[in-house]
Amino acid sequence: MLSLLLLLLVGTTFAQESGDYAEENFDQLIKVTNDEGNNFESFDEANDEKEDECDENGLSLSQESDNIEPDVTEKAEDAVCPDKGTCSYHVFFASRTFQRARRICRCRRGNLSSIHSYGTNNFLRRFLRKTCRNISYVWIGVWKRNTCFPYRNIDRSRLDYANWASGQRKSYGRWCVAMNLHTGQWFSLRCRTRLPFLCTF
Repeated sequence: MLSLLLLLLVGTTFAQESGDYAEENFDQLIKVTNDEGNNFESFDEANDEKEDECDENGLSLSQESDNIEPDVTEKAEDAVCPDKGTCSYHVFFASRTFQRARRICRCRRGNLSSIHSYGTNNFLRRFLRKTCRNISYVWIGVWKRNTCFPYRNIDRSRLDYANWASGQRKSYGRWCVAMNLHTGQWFSLRCRTRLPFLCTF
């Protein structure tokens, strides 16, 4: 009986150790698969200020190659800019990752555009379709930091409107959001995807 108990104890310990190893490897595989080279340490709140430091010309020291100007600017109506009296939307045709697009907007004292109503979404879709004939998607200012965080506006305003395409409000992992210019619907894409982008400032 004692030898049977001892055998059971050793077997359980071995199985548990093997299971732990398999579980650790599975977690690592999930992490690698979801990240797909998508390195987000730069999105940590602690690093936000450092990453967005801008020189006196409005450009961060790490972005000299991104000294680009908006291709099209459209002044918005008061109703389209709920947090400000007036604002303008600026479209950059140059394709950038979400993080790089965010930096470019912030170094011009703005941000990737947050959208707070159907009217604004429709206004932007029409404006972008008219000016960006060869472009299908643009980054907007919505992202999901990781599985534990909800989608939010990058400018920290309340996410009080969304226009998700079917199945696109993905819950697991890290995602950045782009608008489809043909439909106005929102898609969750890998943040290292390079797309044109829309800033508000």
